Parts: sequence; C-alpha cells; structure tokens
Amino acid sequence: MGWRWAFVSPRSLRWPPCRPYPRTSANLSGGPPPPAPAVPPVPWWSSGVAATLAAAAANALGTFVVDSSVGRGADAGAGRPDPDPRQCGLRRRPGRAGWLADRWDSGHVAVIAGMLVVGAAGLGLLAVAGPVPLVAGVVLGFGLGWAWPGLMNFAVVRLHPQAPAAATSITQTGVYAGGCLGPLGLGTIAGRAGYPAMWTTGALAMLLAAALMLAGSRLLTRP
Repeated sequence: MGWRWAFVSPRSLRWPPCRPYPRTSANLSGGPPPPAPAVPPVPWWSSGVAATLAAAAANALGTFVVDSSVGRGADAGAGRPDPDPRQCGLRRRPGRAGWLADRWDSGHVAVIAGMLVVGAAGLGLLAVAGPVPLVAGVVLGFGLGWAWPGLMNFAVVRLHPQAPAAATSITQTGVYAGGCLGPLGLGTIAGRAGYPAMWTTGALAMLLAAALMLAGSRLLTRP
C-alpha cells in the first residue's frame, strides 16, 4: 500500500469531527479559571537540574556503549554485549520500582537517589577494561541508572499534589533536555579525552543528580 497510507488511516479515525466541548455549570460563568497553586521554585528547579544530569548520563550510555565496547575489543558484529544486559534491565526495572513505590508512603526520592548511585557505579565500571566490568556496567547502568523517570513522576505528584502538572513540567523538561544534551556533551568529551573519561564524567553527573534530588526533596518536606 505504501507509506503514505500510514498517514491516511489515522486521519480517517478522526472522522466525524470532534463534538463541541459541552458547557457545564463549571464553565457557564465565562470567568477566568482559578489560578493554579504556586510551585516552590528552588526545590523543583533543583530536581529539574538533577533530572537533566541523570538523563544526560543515562542517554549517553545507550548512544555510546556499543562503540565504546568495540574500542575495548568486543565483537563488532554482535552489536551489543552478549548476553543482552539492556534487555534484562528493561524487563525488571519497571516492576521492581513500581512495587517499591506502591508499598511506601514516603522515601520515593531516596529510592531514586539510590538508583542513580548504583547507575553511577555502572558507568564507572564501563571505564574499566575487561568483559566482566563491561557487562556489569551495562546491566547496572541500564537496569537502575535509566529506571528512575517513571518513579520520579510518581514522587513529584506525591510531593506536590496541588499542582502536579506544573511540577512535572519542570522535571520532565529536565529529562528531555538531558536526553538531548547528554550525547552531545559527553560525546565531545569522548572525542577529545576518550571513553574512560566520558564514563567517569557521566558517573559524576549521576552522583551529583542524586545529591540534588535529595536536596530538593528535603526542601519540599521542610516544615
């Protein structure tokens, strides 16, 4: 059928046009909506910067781990370390993080910080030569160092239920900014100083992100 029909099919699902928004007692007055509760700026911007640093380091892992492995002597035809530790991490991390989140009333940010610390250890292992540090580093880096975004959204909403959209907009902006800037910045370091220096920098960024997460959480929960 061709690729153009991929755009036609979703468009046909939108016909007939959407019905007009119903007028209810909540919007009949025509007045402006009530202002949203203010989001404490310093704690959430601290968390946003933390999300930027953590996502930058984690996204660089997915971008450069194969090239770094090949440079250390791994088989280029394999395309990834064998066994595939990324898939192992992706299968286990959402369930375990969600399982902890459902059973704890507080401390979610501490769990995120712990994930980042373990992920930083994984990135640090990637700076060490050898197949064992490589596999362990990828498993820890992907399995925990890139497992925190969903739990962070959960924690943000729990900590600021009055304005969850405003709060998550700050932290999610950090995640997407880090995902974009991480490979660019850390790739520059890899090109100039080598992959060991890049992995070390990424590990330090994750540790700093963990510290900023904890600092922002303490500021939010301070009476």
